[in-house]
Amino acid sequence: SEKVPNYAFQNQKDLFFDNKAVSWGLGKPSHSNGAAYGDLDNDGDLDIVVNNVNMPPFVYRSQVSDITGNHFISLKFVGDQKNTRAVGTKATLYAGDQQFYQEMIPVRGFQSNVDSRLLFGLGDISHIDSIIINWPYDLQTTLYNIPADQSLELDIRNAAKKTFVK
Repeated sequence: SEKVPNYAFQNQKDLFFDNKAVSWGLGKPSHSNGAAYGDLDNDGDLDIVVNNVNMPPFVYRSQVSDITGNHFISLKFVGDQKNTRAVGTKATLYAGDQQFYQEMIPVRGFQSNVDSRLLFGLGDISHIDSIIINWPYDLQTTLYNIPADQSLELDIRNAAKKTFVK
């Protein structure tokens, strides 16, 4: 069979996407059969690894943080013995009138996984008002006044039992 280029789509908003693979340097023809993303160089943006058949993998380093100067925060969770990677943990960030949300669900298809850290791109936001971590087992951690551009490691052993108000 013939090698074909991969696709990479940029969100144009309002449910429209443009294929930017060639202009972003991702359009090399190959027999790709899987991809994963993560912050491989810990600079706050997502890098991509593409697996190929009968040729080396492609490793693409994102340079967006160097170009834009945008801010980020990375959260790594330490779970317990039954769930060491804290799968199912939910993180909500509040900064001014903006809210960001992600869940620790690292599974991406058949036998595939992505980085087990949550990476939040914050744009020009350099300070986070609060972060609420909702752990499994009705536990919660709340942090206040957090500077951006850092990686935090949070441990379920430091979480408190959630309180519910009727």
